[in-house]
Amino acid sequence: MELRIRIESTSLPENDPRPVRGYTGGTLSEPTIRPIPMAFEMLRTLSAGRVSERLPIVLWQERSDSEDFTQAYQHLDFMSIYIAQRGSGVHLVEEVPFAVQAGDVYAMSMGMSHRFEASGDLSLDAIHFVPTMFGSEILNGLSEVEGLVPLFLGHPGGEVERWLRLDPAAHAQVQEMVRDLHREWERDAADRALMVQAIFLRLLVFLGRRHHSERPLESNLVSGVREAIESRYAEPLRIHDLAASVFLSPGRFTELFREAVGCSPREYLSGVRIRAAQDLLRTTDLAVSTIAVRIGIPDRAYFARFFRQETGMSPTEYREASLISR
Repeated sequence: MELRIRIESTSLPENDPRPVRGYTGGTLSEPTIRPIPMAFEMLRTLSAGRVSERLPIVLWQERSDSEDFTQAYQHLDFMSIYIAQRGSGVHLVEEVPFAVQAGDVYAMSMGMSHRFEASGDLSLDAIHFVPTMFGSEILNGLSEVEGLVPLFLGHPGGEVERWLRLDPAAHAQVQEMVRDLHREWERDAADRALMVQAIFLRLLVFLGRRHHSERPLESNLVSGVREAIESRYAEPLRIHDLAASVFLSPGRFTELFREAVGCSPREYLSGVRIRAAQDLLRTTDLAVSTIAVRIGIPDRAYFARFFRQETGMSPTEYREASLISR
């Protein structure tokens, strides 16, 4: 049976998964809570003796009656799938509130932060994983599953694309797969690790098929990665991680990106960082070393070489030239 959520202060229709942007009650209007950074190795440490010893996958249960249910976290280097098993509540992802109910499935990419609002009966299964648990051939195959990449990346302004609402029959199938996944994951063994990979792969393909998107795969893939680069360029982004976030090998990812954008992902990242540095040099009095850190290159000497290579002048020369031209 599907449970439905009704929030009195918004006109959000029942069964509509859009963000609860009209919500005006309680803590949703309070200042942003600083999330606790969470790396995958921290999760692995909490899962000793399980398949996580062999594979980068951790199974978690989020329950509204747990002490840390409302704590904010940032997932630094892993992706997550949330499957609402029963109850209803509100989950804030990147501070955008979503009404959640039994049967909802949604995903989070690397670097995203989230927190739950206090709720009386919400219970979810969370699957935290690093995509490189699969080899290049399987990653490339997953990237071609219609609907899977949009579920994890969406597209600029398209939060709804990260969302999947299962009908009761499909929800029952997913619940069965998650139960099988838990049974195999609970104890560390080579055969269990193989079963975890197989069951999780089946689950991903099932969700991708259910989430079939009308937008072309390459369009979603490239627009989502471009959005990630433009919003996270100050972080130590690696092409390997960007490729894994869309279930592709680095070579295939670079090929698709170049076809769509006209340059490689590395060249695109360099361009975004250079434009950000130029803007800061023109409009602020920040030290060059500070600007280097802000654009994701903490080594000042390397930043100076990088800037000269891209613009033909040093950061100081660029700043002086921009002052003269004003």
